Amino acid sequence: MSANAPSDDAWASMLTLVAELQAKVATLESQMKVAQENIEALELDVTDPTPDPRITAIVQYLARRDDISESKVC
Repeated sequence: MSANAPSDDAWASMLTLVAELQAKVATLESQMKVAQENIEALELDVTDPTPDPRITAIVQYLARRDDISESKVC
C-alpha cells in the first residue's frame, strides 16, 4: 500500500456511502415507475378538441376573479 492510498476505514466508509446511494436511486426509480403508472392510469385524451366544461368553468372563474383576460389564464 502506498502512502497516498486510502485507509481501510476510508474504503469502508466509501462503500457504505455507495450502497446508501444505490438504495436511494432504487427507491427513486420505483417511485418514478409508480408515478408513471398513475399518470397513464388517468388516460387523459389531450387530443380531444372539446374542452371539459369543468375546466372551462374554472378558467372563466379565474379570469373573472383576478380581473385578467381568459386568454391569459389559458
